[in-house]
Amino acid sequence: MVMTGGAATATAAAAAVLVLAACGAAADASASGSGAGSTTSRASTTTAAAPLAVGTAYTTVDGSVSFTVEKVKSVAAPPLDGEEAPPQLGGALVKGCVASGDGRLTWDAWTATDPAGIRFYHYGPANDLPKPQFPAATSDPLPVGKCATGWIYFELITGATIARVTYANGPETASWSAS
Repeated sequence: MVMTGGAATATAAAAAVLVLAACGAAADASASGSGAGSTTSRASTTTAAAPLAVGTAYTTVDGSVSFTVEKVKSVAAPPLDGEEAPPQLGGALVKGCVASGDGRLTWDAWTATDPAGIRFYHYGPANDLPKPQFPAATSDPLPVGKCATGWIYFELITGATIARVTYANGPETASWSAS
């Protein structure tokens, strides 16, 4: 039997949904979570399944770096030249420790989202914001065994608050719940 037009399109769409659902179920079944009382999470897949608590360390799949979001807060930004009002900012205090590899840490892989799921990107570097700031992409690499701790700032829309902070480097993702 040969299908044409809308029937063929509907059948193809239904098949695609089934394939995607099966892939998602397989990925969910292979993910491992952290145990009760655990302070470190290590993903067995490239995505951490549930948001981590602030203060919990996440080690990248290859084991080269661990990250901990230590604190999340609102930040008062000074007005920029020519602006009527300063931007509304939020910040995450992040610690990154190098275990192996080239030791390049950057804020470029970090975003924040509000309770509605709106994503905000880093804001900086800003000389007039509290220090220390997390390394920029242009920063020198850290030697193996060393850590860097600093603030990553996010420009928010008026009235927004940070609900989640996310590290995403390629397919690897880890999130921390701000509450």
